[in-house]
Amino acid sequence: MCDPVTIMAGAQIAGTILGAKGASDQGNAQGAELEYRAMQERQAAKQEMAAGSARIADTELQGKMLESRMMALAGASGVDVSSPQVVNLVSQAAGVTNLNKQMELYNARTAEKGLLDQASADVFSAGQARKAGRTRALSTILTGGASIYNAIGGTK
Repeated sequence: MCDPVTIMAGAQIAGTILGAKGASDQGNAQGAELEYRAMQERQAAKQEMAAGSARIADTELQGKMLESRMMALAGASGVDVSSPQVVNLVSQAAGVTNLNKQMELYNARTAEKGLLDQASADVFSAGQARKAGRTRALSTILTGGASIYNAIGGTK
């Protein structure tokens, strides 16, 4: 028959090993989740730039259509389309279109940068979560070792 102290020590060893493995696994799982999130954020950043490019192209098209409409209306009403007034109005419309395109580009880049910054933070946090898991595992082993030592009569 086994000594109760030996049975208790064996149970504590098993519990310590399981606790350490669980702590390590938890850190790895958190790290994997954060890395997956970072991957999604990087993909969203690419999509944001693609959507921004589409908005810029649409803004350009709308601006060209407005300029064309302005020239057509001026010509249809008998105004010389090369007159300084018409040229000035069309130039102003082109300037507004250019400003709108620049704003779209700025907005897309700002959104992209925010997503990429968050992805970088998540990758860093993933590493930290893994380190924390290893630290908790080591702490569990040391605490369990001390408990086992005390249980078998190490401090009499």
